[in-house]
Amino acid sequence: MQKEFKLTFDDYACHLPEVQPNLIAADFPSRARQHWLAARLNRDHAGRYLVVNLSGATYDNFELQGPVLDVMMSGCVPPLEVLLRLVVSMHRWLTRTPSNVVVAHGPNESAVPTATGPGPCPVVLLYACYLSWLGLADHPREAMQEVMRLLGLPDVLWPSQRRYLSYFGLLQGGLDLQAQGEGRLARVVLLHAGSEDRERLLEVWKQDQLVFRAHIREDDDVCHTSALRVTPNDGCFGDLSMRMVTRQRPTEKGGAVDDWQLEFQVCFHTAFLAAAGGVKRFDAAELDLARGPRPEGCAVDVFLEPMSNEPQDDSENSATAAAAAASRGPRKADGGVEFFDLAAADAEADAEVSGMPDSYHHQVFAPDDIDAFFDEL
Repeated sequence: MQKEFKLTFDDYACHLPEVQPNLIAADFPSRARQHWLAARLNRDHAGRYLVVNLSGATYDNFELQGPVLDVMMSGCVPPLEVLLRLVVSMHRWLTRTPSNVVVAHGPNESAVPTATGPGPCPVVLLYACYLSWLGLADHPREAMQEVMRLLGLPDVLWPSQRRYLSYFGLLQGGLDLQAQGEGRLARVVLLHAGSEDRERLLEVWKQDQLVFRAHIREDDDVCHTSALRVTPNDGCFGDLSMRMVTRQRPTEKGGAVDDWQLEFQVCFHTAFLAAAGGVKRFDAAELDLARGPRPEGCAVDVFLEPMSNEPQDDSENSATAAAAAASRGPRKADGGVEFFDLAAADAEADAEVSGMPDSYHHQVFAPDDIDAFFDEL
């Protein structure tokens, strides 16, 4: 009875489990929940909180006193360079003032699986990378187990999220991606990847941009193999989310069909595939499955083609700086170059939060967007 009373009247029916006192997880602030979540955060943290939105969707935040950082996801993961920059910038925010906290949330739980995956999983990914970067775990995967334990979660991370934990661990260990070269997605082969009673599309997304789409022909179901040539374009490299979406085939009488639904996806960064020779097979265990188990022998083969060695632009240089900061860790990064100039004067650090706009949203597509966000705080 006391627990129910506390949850209802003291906690406003909001579950805010902590990984650390300054690292908080929250449910997606749906329309029904947002008022109570804002009331709880405004009461407990008085505007000293930063909301990291890992849902891939935006929402009205007029009741939230703290700023909201909307991260545009690459499927179920943040883009790698954004993840690197976010980890370091979070540390700057948390160490600027002892009372500052980070509140992260993933997507709203839905009966129909979406590309962003189960609700709390992106939060586990972010906090595991942060704890590993702090030196509190030997590897992000080890930190993942601790984060899930503290949040009371089962092991529900999708394979793509585990893949990005490994990416972060490699960069943290000093892997130089530039030295590995880069590749562009050129060809995809699907093996036993569909069913004959469903209409299927293969889509490739770069954050919120659809860069490739192809119908899987009906005759491909007979031999259970589909080979697709990806038209070269500027978007088919870096962080990519490859998705198979399906719907009921139209009937001969032209009856209504259902909406496109995610069947499976795989999220990856082409630089890591290029470093492994430019060819990668993702078997069923490496796919994010949204509609039950895949047939035996299901796999997705990905082939890259080399990219021309063009001069780096500023965004590539900034991504390199982010990777360097990730490999150094907090103590070395703090003692060296200020990659993200969040060091405020004492007067600024103690300034009233009321000077911040009442409703402050910032969307993050690229690493430099995070700099712009924190420069305005």
